[in-house]
Amino acid sequence: GTAVINGALEAIYDSQGKISESQLVLRPFPQFASGGITLPALWHEYRQNMISLSGIAIFLFGNKRNAEGEYVLADGLLKEYQIATEQGCVCIPIGCTGSASAEIYRKIKEEMKETLYYRNPAAMNLLDQLNEPGSLAEKKKS
Repeated sequence: GTAVINGALEAIYDSQGKISESQLVLRPFPQFASGGITLPALWHEYRQNMISLSGIAIFLFGNKRNAEGEYVLADGLLKEYQIATEQGCVCIPIGCTGSASAEIYRKIKEEMKETLYYRNPAAMNLLDQLNEPGSLAEKKKS
């Protein structure tokens, strides 16, 4: 979350010096129920709205700490993938970051005939590279 936002801001400032809404939209998740809506229902509605504004969904990492302090898959990222798929977004998981993003990549590979990647082998090849740790770094060296 925070590191990704900082990296995006740094790239924007380095290239143009100011931020426009077309470059980066920051939308923190609600932390309290409101308007008589439960927090899980509010998050679902929030995710629906947020994803409806985009045509491409990029998935990074996807882990969180549970009540015991252990890292587990971020179920919210998996829900966002489901919503993005339902809304017809192009889904790009960066599975080499691990966790839920790796799970989304595996799901795309399993259900490939239902994705745009099936019709575009070159795009699938690029997606595979994004999901193999070190493959892009090695390619850059050569």
